[in-house]
Amino acid sequence: MSKHLFSSLAIAASLAIGCGVTQAQAAEHGHPDNPLVKECLAQGQAKDGNTFKTQSYASDNLSRYEQNKPYRLTVSLQGRGNTFYNLSCQVDESGKVAYESYAVGGMPLE
Repeated sequence: MSKHLFSSLAIAASLAIGCGVTQAQAAEHGHPDNPLVKECLAQGQAKDGNTFKTQSYASDNLSRYEQNKPYRLTVSLQGRGNTFYNLSCQVDESGKVAYESYAVGGMPLE
């Protein structure tokens, strides 16, 4: 095999793998379905939305939430490149959500 053909095949394989990863990440992230997460996002966008209004939902830490107990909910939005906007909300014993703040980081928080 010539070096040129080998290089072309290597580039094509890298692109195919990269496209597969991007599609898997898009399917994994999607949209938040839980009302607590939606409320946290809505309150954050109402207060600080100009900062992260075009970012898409990436993840949250709701899997550890226990009803009837106070909880710090974190919702991560994918920013540009490797930037994440991590929104913090407090959920009280009755399930009421109160947005607190956001932080910019290189990883989604859980």
